[in-house]
Amino acid sequence: MAPPLNKLACLYLEKGEYSAAEPLFLKLMKFGERTLGEEHPTTIEAFHNLAELYYKRERNSGPKNVTGPRSHNWKRSMAKNIRIRS
Repeated sequence: MAPPLNKLACLYLEKGEYSAAEPLFLKLMKFGERTLGEEHPTTIEAFHNLAELYYKRERNSGPKNVTGPRSHNWKRSMAKNIRIRS
């Protein structure tokens, strides 16, 4: 499920269709956390891609429901994305 869904979400992201990409990245994050674990590369990639989406939309904060262990991964992905863009 993850690779095709990720490719579709990335396609939407590249086309600038953020409202279509966002729920797919969120779904991938939940799937990754539940089945692969928070530190798995696929899960981290979903966090990173969502961070890129928010960066491209010029948002300063992520979704309201990212708390606890997720917030650490979220902050790490956001920081990585900002370093890449700088």
